[in-house]
Amino acid sequence: SKGTRIKLSDVPPDIVSCLKKEIPAPLPGEMSRQETARLLYAIRKSDYSKSQCGKRLLAWYDAQAKAFRR
Repeated sequence: SKGTRIKLSDVPPDIVSCLKKEIPAPLPGEMSRQETARLLYAIRKSDYSKSQCGKRLLAWYDAQAKAFRR
């Protein structure tokens, strides 16, 4: 007999696009203090954004798991 097929929802597009965003790698060579500060700012901003995306992803996953436990 055939087993039950489970159809998972797609990950919401806003979460996918958020998690795919990348900060470009710095160019080879020395960086000025200003360039370093800008890069560090971009990294911190990206880290915060990814943390928020991760929290939304976990909430979405929990909702999916809860639906399958019923």
